[in-house]
Amino acid sequence: ARARGTLAMFYAEQHHPRRAEAALRAVVRLEHGAPAARFALARFLESQGHPQQAKAIDVALAHAAPNFLPARLQRIEIDFAQGRNARARSLADALAQEHPHQAAVRLLRARIELALGQSQAALQDLTAAHQLNSGLPAVDDLLGQAYTQLHQPMKAVASYQRSLRAHPRDALAAAALARLLLAQGHPNQALDYATQASAWRPQF
Repeated sequence: ARARGTLAMFYAEQHHPRRAEAALRAVVRLEHGAPAARFALARFLESQGHPQQAKAIDVALAHAAPNFLPARLQRIEIDFAQGRNARARSLADALAQEHPHQAAVRLLRARIELALGQSQAALQDLTAAHQLNSGLPAVDDLLGQAYTQLHQPMKAVASYQRSLRAHPRDALAAAALARLLLAQGHPNQALDYATQASAWRPQF
């Protein structure tokens, strides 16, 4: 199984998706349908633009191994990416009730809440996620979005600045800072961040 898994990675890197998929399906057979093997296949299918096939595996895993969180999170991610925000929020709520101390669950639900304009609920989830795992990379960026929606620009600026310190060359965070600072009457600082964003991501 390990050899087949390595072969699958090789085929994926060499842009042979059919061979990679065949190798991953062989791993599933050799591992007797182990959740990790099935999820590896689902994750690959999703990356290759087959979200429905991936979600079918995730749904089956949710019934067979309900405590295997990666599959349940990916299922919600797929619904969210497809614009099924209400469905994604319902699934995220159920998962958060079952696993209230999982930072990744709270973080995903916060992203959905922000998309739905539920900024106060998102702020609560982001605060909880940060308390559960202060090293989560996306928390500060999402906090910036939440504070922006809540019309608290100074807190939003501080959050985006923390995000940018943690992830240098993040053009989206720099652009968000530029917009906020410009709105607050700081055009020179805004120009600095906008110039950085343009340099890091010329097509942006």
